[in-house]
Amino acid sequence: MKKTNLLILCAASAAILTAWITPARGGEVDEKRIAKLEAERKKAAAEQPDQPQSGALKMYEWGVQRDNWDGTPVVINDVPDFYYDASEVPIADAPVTDPEPEPDPEPHRGMEEKPVIYFEASEGMGFGFDVKFTVGDITWMYPKPSRRTDASTAQWDSITVFPDGGDLDKGLPELHSVAKGHWSEFSREGSTSTLSVNGEAERFLFYEGTNSDLPEVDVSQDAEGNIILRNYSCCAVHDLRLRVKVKDAWRAWYVRAIAEANGDTPRELKLSDGDAVKLDDTRKPGLLAAEAKAAGLTDSQSKVFERCWGESFLQEEKAVLTYRLDQVLLDENYILTVKAPGVTVESKRVGYKYVAGIDLSRQDDLDALTLLAAGGDKEATAKLTKSGISGVGAVRRAMLDKDQPLRKRVNLAQILKAMAGGGH
Repeated sequence: MKKTNLLILCAASAAILTAWITPARGGEVDEKRIAKLEAERKKAAAEQPDQPQSGALKMYEWGVQRDNWDGTPVVINDVPDFYYDASEVPIADAPVTDPEPEPDPEPHRGMEEKPVIYFEASEGMGFGFDVKFTVGDITWMYPKPSRRTDASTAQWDSITVFPDGGDLDKGLPELHSVAKGHWSEFSREGSTSTLSVNGEAERFLFYEGTNSDLPEVDVSQDAEGNIILRNYSCCAVHDLRLRVKVKDAWRAWYVRAIAEANGDTPRELKLSDGDAVKLDDTRKPGLLAAEAKAAGLTDSQSKVFERCWGESFLQEEKAVLTYRLDQVLLDENYILTVKAPGVTVESKRVGYKYVAGIDLSRQDDLDALTLLAAGGDKEATAKLTKSGISGVGAVRRAMLDKDQPLRKRVNLAQILKAMAGGGH
């Protein structure tokens, strides 16, 4: 299995996307009945082109974008072997070309992991669906899309959603068998419908890919030993948890939100030992589910999310920063488009950032390296560009110094662009 940097899983309560599966599916499938239903739906749509279907479709998504503080690659979680990678979904209407070479040094890349999209509808309906990354490429998908139009876009032409308990869902293909307790198995519990696409059925949609966007939040330590959080994004970040070693002792903080940056000036928050919370208080069962529910997920979806990510988010004595992204950022970076004329679509998206391996002991070394790079030192620039989120933070902090010569500030801006994948 090819390692990637961005993973997205989508689970649906109505109809969503079909999986791309090459082996034969288990269970008996009433293929003639499904084909008949699809043909009747398409015929009705063709006969009444000016009469779009009506109704409402709710779309829920949860996911986590993982990254490592030092820039080392993120190892993806286990993806079922019947999911499809990008090589199995060729780009349509485009000549086959060799991939563009990666810049040297390789830019920072994160990974979006197990976002789950659920679709909820009161009645069966059909629609098309697109996923487009504005900051990366799609690498894994399930169910199988109709095509990729480019490396960052996947399209499903025809998804039919069958709400649970309806008359039409009894002839659907059986779900693919997965091990009990695997995330792809219990993630189905958050759905209230089954999706059918090209003879395949699933309770959710999955997509994964690389992410080369710059991190929203930086962690650093000032001269007095205080922990400083800075939000560089255009939106507030929510439900921040930080666990890090300070003077050989573990400290933990929880922050409800940090407001958005003011133009080029980040929003800054100073933490102190007096603000620290007990480590046990950051690990209580139900905390993550409560946050996800407050952000818009249903009760069952929130519980599935915590079941999948609770151990990673809430475990003790691991240096990690987590926070919830605003939906505006998710909508900008990962564009989801439902193509169903006449249908009202409501979406709730819950996405977290998970940064592992926070280590402030190298901050002074990185700051010194950044000053050399700002002065044009090529060796320092190469090392800095490979240093991941920790290096991004060092460059950003250096850029806050307005007294630096313009040439150095320009050099730093170019380094930061390279660390973001050249503006990809």
